[in-house]
Amino acid sequence: MNKTILLGATNSISNNAGKWLLSIIGALYLGLGSIKIYEQGVSFESVGWLVIGACFLIYGLIIYSATSLTPKVKISDTQIEIKNKIFGKATRILWTDIQKITFAPYTITFRLKDKDERVTYSSSAETSIEIKSSIREVAENKNIQVEGG
Repeated sequence: MNKTILLGATNSISNNAGKWLLSIIGALYLGLGSIKIYEQGVSFESVGWLVIGACFLIYGLIIYSATSLTPKVKISDTQIEIKNKIFGKATRILWTDIQKITFAPYTITFRLKDKDERVTYSSSAETSIEIKSSIREVAENKNIQVEGG
């Protein structure tokens, strides 16, 4: 099993709708900046609108596309990788090292052979349920005890 779940933004809209919303807002700001440049020439205001538009587009691409910067959970047959921040380091845990998994709201605690690894993340409720059910499915196949949910 190889599965990648994007954490997306922590709001009540779907990842697809969020990607479209940020793209539309970014395009509107870029359009406004272009109109300002056309009508008034290059100014601090027009460049500001262009920069804001570009930021919305880039943020949407990072959050809602599977890039190396995207916050996500990757589950494979050999490991779990959780990256919960754009510029944060991913936490990688091998299934062979896990003795027990405990779920709490937006938190997963892995009891490893030598320590406990606690990982928190931000996502929508639906995404959190998908993450936990996917981890539970692989853990049960590997006879790893799972608590909570």
